[in-house]
Amino acid sequence: MNLLITGAYPVTPAKIAEFENAGYCVDIQKDERARTATPEKYGAVICNALFQYNDMESFTSLSVIQLTSVGRDRIPEKYAAARGIAVYNAGDAYCRPMAEWAVFGILSIYKNARFLFENYGKWRKSRTVFELCGKHVAVFGFGNAGRETAKRLRGFDCRITAVDVREIASPYADGFVPVSQADRLLPETDILVIAMPLTRETEHYFGAERLSLLKDGAVVVNIARGGLIDENALIAELQSCRLLGAALDVFETEPLPADSPLYSMKNVYVSPHNSFIGENNRERLDGIVRKNLLNGGDRNA
Repeated sequence: MNLLITGAYPVTPAKIAEFENAGYCVDIQKDERARTATPEKYGAVICNALFQYNDMESFTSLSVIQLTSVGRDRIPEKYAAARGIAVYNAGDAYCRPMAEWAVFGILSIYKNARFLFENYGKWRKSRTVFELCGKHVAVFGFGNAGRETAKRLRGFDCRITAVDVREIASPYADGFVPVSQADRLLPETDILVIAMPLTRETEHYFGAERLSLLKDGAVVVNIARGGLIDENALIAELQSCRLLGAALDVFETEPLPADSPLYSMKNVYVSPHNSFIGENNRERLDGIVRKNLLNGGDRNA
């Protein structure tokens, strides 16, 4: 089978040899934004955003897609399903660093880290500091990243409610609420963690009306996709100082424009879609790719 590997999954000669030993003929396309030559010959692809720049319909032999991302919003998934194309995502490759970043963001807000750094060496105390212990956390999207975040917050003695489309039994959640009934949670939520997938149905899920339901003094954390939040509505809530703050790693437009008000807000922590990065990612992703494409018959799915 012909396999196309894009620059989203850097490979060594040894890794290419591993694929070739498994029966693949490997081609490399470093730039996903470039037009793929002879797309019709590829039965399998390892990529991230390739199909944002190339028409999947031109890949007429395609049977397997291995994404290097957890989110599937960058591929025409309905078309893939209709054609019987197997789609694998990055699974739990990035969930641990993402969960750690979520905790980092929450603590940065609760412990008023910006004040401490701005006053470094001046011996000025901050009196606007809060305890994480006992806070109610609503985790919207209880997949890998959501569960790992809950697992870490459990160590701070938080009360955690899992929100998802279906009930997921977990020792890291005190309760479960289906997405269809989740609005009733928001007025009693101290910390909102967003870890849900971006789909047509969830785009701007957290719009002005839903954000207005949040408890005064709540914190918003987004480690999923920027499009889940109506950014202008969130900015308005933050500017009103009704919310304590936000930790945001993803945005509707990336890179976040330099003139975004989010950069200048002292109650907001912004990072450049960086939460997923960790030194063990490659090892975990290699294991997932090996399972899906090298072990057994998955490559012929």
